Amino acid sequence: MLDRALAFFNLLIIEVKRIGGAIEVKPHHSTVIYIGERMEVSLREKQNRILKENQAHSWDTYDYLPSGILLFKLGEHSWNVKEWKDTSYTVLEDKIEDIIEHIRKVAVKIQEDRRESERRRIEQEKERQKQIELEKLQVTELNNFIEIKTKAELWKNATIMREYVMVLEETAKKNGTYDLNMQQYLEWARKKADWYDPLVEAEDELLRKVDKTTLTLPKKGFW
Repeated sequence: MLDRALAFFNLLIIEVKRIGGAIEVKPHHSTVIYIGERMEVSLREKQNRILKENQAHSWDTYDYLPSGILLFKLGEHSWNVKEWKDTSYTVLEDKIEDIIEHIRKVAVKIQEDRRESERRRIEQEKERQKQIELEKLQVTELNNFIEIKTKAELWKNATIMREYVMVLEETAKKNGTYDLNMQQYLEWARKKADWYDPLVEAEDELLRKVDKTTLTLPKKGFW
């Protein structure tokens, strides 16, 4: 069927060029190119599979005989393949207009799908960026809350310390135990409360590196 096959492929080339397309022929496969989209095509004679009577090997089960039916396939994958073939009432050559129209539709559909895919990709990227920004805002908000909560607790503790020092002073004076040592101790305690209070943050050289939230010194490094 070589003559028919060549004649059909020649007709296909003419019709594809008529609509502004082209056909690229390479070893083992040919491609229709239309509006920049590539669609693989193939043309072959359908074979009839006949079960062998005497099978020499398990893999040698069938004979394949020519059927005289030309079969044209457009598409490469199972999900987008379409086939045309000779039938009892029609020949492949008479279906060229349907083939060309299908090529147009497939190419347009490929571009529409690509545009839709790009649109979805852009939307997904926008949503991803929104989520990233939201997470940043959440982290900032949480950090700000933790900071004010921590400072409020420090301030409350510093206030309690001052109240304790005041009561301690009053008690010492009432009991007659208020002396120079007590006076120095109370002065020291008030300075520590001022250092601890985030609204005052008085300097204290000895406690300069202490973490006020954990009341711990930084860990020493090892050489």
